[in-house]
Amino acid sequence: MAAPSFALTKIQAPRPRASLVARELLEQRMADAAMAKRLVLLAAPAGFGKTAALTRLISRLGSGAAVAWVAVDSDDDPLGLLACLCAALEPFDPPWRTDPEALVAMAGGSRGDRHAVISELLNTLAACEVERGLIVVDDAHRIRDPAVFEFLDHLLERLPPQWGVVLSTRTEPPLALARLRAHDELAEFRERDLRFGLAEVRALLPELPAHVDPASTSRRLLERTQGWAVGLRLAVNSLAASPAEAGVDRRQAGVADSSADRHVFDYLLAEVLGAMPPDLRAFLLRCSVLSELSSARCAAVSADARAAHWLDEVERRGLFVSVLEGPEPTLRLHDLFRDFLQDRLRREMPDELPALYRRAAAGEPDMLRRTGFLIRSGDWTEAEAELAEAGGRIVTTVGPAPVLRLLEQFPPPLHERSGRLAHIRCLCAWARWDWPAMREAAERARRAYESAGDRLGAWRSGLYAAISSASFGFNEEARQRVEQPPPEPLGVDDRAFLAMTRTYATFDSGRLDILGQRYGEVLDALESSANIPLWYHCVPRSMQCGLPGMNPPLARFANGALRVLPDMPSPLRALALSLRAWGELSAGDIGAATATAQLAESDARWLGPPPNVRVFVYALLSILHAMHGRPVEARQALEELMKTFDDPDVGYRPGSFVHIYYCLHRVRIADLLGDVEAARGFFAAVPADPRPLNETMRRVLATHRMACAGRLAAHEGRTEAAIAAFGSALADDDAFSVYGQSVEVRLRLALALLDLGRIAEAAAAVEQALAATARQGEPGGALMLGATRLLALADRDWQGRLAVGAAATLRAWAALLPQGAPATARPAGTAGYGSAAPVAAAAAALSPRELEVLRHIAAGDSNKLIARAFDLSPHTVKRHVANILDKLMLQSRGQAAAWYRQHGVA
Repeated sequence: MAAPSFALTKIQAPRPRASLVARELLEQRMADAAMAKRLVLLAAPAGFGKTAALTRLISRLGSGAAVAWVAVDSDDDPLGLLACLCAALEPFDPPWRTDPEALVAMAGGSRGDRHAVISELLNTLAACEVERGLIVVDDAHRIRDPAVFEFLDHLLERLPPQWGVVLSTRTEPPLALARLRAHDELAEFRERDLRFGLAEVRALLPELPAHVDPASTSRRLLERTQGWAVGLRLAVNSLAASPAEAGVDRRQAGVADSSADRHVFDYLLAEVLGAMPPDLRAFLLRCSVLSELSSARCAAVSADARAAHWLDEVERRGLFVSVLEGPEPTLRLHDLFRDFLQDRLRREMPDELPALYRRAAAGEPDMLRRTGFLIRSGDWTEAEAELAEAGGRIVTTVGPAPVLRLLEQFPPPLHERSGRLAHIRCLCAWARWDWPAMREAAERARRAYESAGDRLGAWRSGLYAAISSASFGFNEEARQRVEQPPPEPLGVDDRAFLAMTRTYATFDSGRLDILGQRYGEVLDALESSANIPLWYHCVPRSMQCGLPGMNPPLARFANGALRVLPDMPSPLRALALSLRAWGELSAGDIGAATATAQLAESDARWLGPPPNVRVFVYALLSILHAMHGRPVEARQALEELMKTFDDPDVGYRPGSFVHIYYCLHRVRIADLLGDVEAARGFFAAVPADPRPLNETMRRVLATHRMACAGRLAAHEGRTEAAIAAFGSALADDDAFSVYGQSVEVRLRLALALLDLGRIAEAAAAVEQALAATARQGEPGGALMLGATRLLALADRDWQGRLAVGAAATLRAWAALLPQGAPATARPAGTAGYGSAAPVAAAAAALSPRELEVLRHIAAGDSNKLIARAFDLSPHTVKRHVANILDKLMLQSRGQAAAWYRQHGVA
């Protein structure tokens, strides 16, 4: 995973402190429960030692359990907590099949997306090779969003048997506890279980003066505190100074009532801060803005060079902190103590708060966390600048979810007047194809920029608003925006984006014959830019593949995008690989196209995938699988493609232009496979044209409907009807060229004409197809006819009507097609895990690097060791592991190791 946008201390279990007293009976009960129950619940008010009990539990279990620790903070949201959980699982080398970052982004989508995330997480947990795994959630009372508990409920309901959840909270969690109790899958440790007993209180006592009776002191402390851990800690700390007066009365402290924290705060103020040196007190208050305390961060935030000394003093005094392992000694404040310190900070030093948060931001390397500190400081201008600087890149590479979380923290009045915030929201909406939200945000940005006198910003926002109209067809207002002269000379990036907007306008105006030229103008500017978000925004529509003159600029785009991108999966890389594969298919190189498309699919699976990636990858794969004669894989690709339109949050909904087009695409694929019944069913399910519909969209859908009608008529022996339908579709050749269809259907028309003995017309159709492929140098559309039909055309008696050499060309094309070649990678959704792929095919599918990684897996090496051996990032190793498991059709690293040892692949 990339550098996480949370403090790493959130996923590090605190180190057991020597001062913690052993509680043998409690710890044994908890250990037994943790090894057997689905859920272990620690529920008690503040200060009852829940975190300390968890720390002792983990220490007691030792290597007998794999523990993924997640500490909840008050500002955590569901996606942030999921990111913490994914990161906490990493030490156990979970065999992720989807990028954990993509899972986090998906969890911010629709309800269906969230269920898919839970399924993926459960599958990964089931495949983890641990005898017993525990997901520990500390301070769950801080969870504010009910969706988190809904997520936990679903997780608990289907948790693999070797995993359990341990949850600590001050309040009753809204989980299905009754169901777990009924099935004896819940162990509960409440206030009565966590109270200290007399023997445990005695063990806490320091060495007492000779005249002080330990037994009576212990009884008095127990009576006054009722076994309350915080009260006992305060009392024991004060015993040496005043043994006769020590003890904090828990009943007086009020921990059982609703104002518990306030009463505890009063005691902490009197007993802890009151006894501190003023400099230490000021240091702790100032540093409480941090999630974790290291000497360097604390020195920068507090402006106190004695930070290391004060942190040693905090630990020496036995204050409420956890010690965390790491390259630098780090303390994490107990949440109760941190709440108290922050409360005192707001009361005693309110004027310093903005400066403290700004200093915390200055030392924070992660942009998302840095922006969060700036938001807390009230420095909206700087926070807005940070988000504007990096927001587009994060939306492009990670997804919109973390950016949207930050946007929600800005005050509503700022949203109304900030063009930059509205622009970032516009980009988030575009990433989800949420066209109405994109348009609204772009218009708000335009108005805000105009009010601020930023004419260039307003002009840019007008272009984004125009693009948001493209899904429904450019209207007159959108066209005017595109033609409006810019207010000043443009840089390279603005020129590229303006050119891209003009391609949308060109498509919708019906000038498909010059679309390739227009997109070439995009590349003329874009190729000199390394701006990755700009490349992402200049991705062409999927339906531009195959249109006149489009393939050369599409190849330029693919090459340029892959040149500026890092070598790791991203939505842009999957799209660029898909475009490269389309170019290879168009050129007739089916083997190269298949290999490149499988790389794109591998990225798509790892990414989730986002809706635009899903459409590009699986539309292309459905064609390639059909050309290979793989009906199962082709249908699975179609199913993946059509999932795009099941998501209510995606702008292209059922009945939209894009949805109808791909419904017609399904008919074509079924026809290429010879599955007449499927083609007939798909065609019957195609919705009527939506309203409004611009002229270009009407032409595209009309030609493709006619072609589908012709395909069915040809299968049903209605040859005259097929000829009429094919001819009607081909009358608008430009609109019919998407995905190479016009050349293929022209050859289908020739076959139908031959069936009626109309040889001269058939020869003319073949020669027109040959001329089109010769003109473009792209036989891919002809290859989609399939080898059998190509040879049938070549072998007919043309009675001298067909041009010399035409039959030889048809045979040469048939020879380019694969002869039932097996798939070399498992398409998404294929047969379940655990069944081994044929050895020879599987070994051939693995790249040399994947074979090397597999050898290290078989040797028992962890992802970290493999990364070190090959000088790779852990993220890259995870990708290799996912590819290995996919290609071998296995579920876990252990199965992969056994496969390697059994077959001895060298």
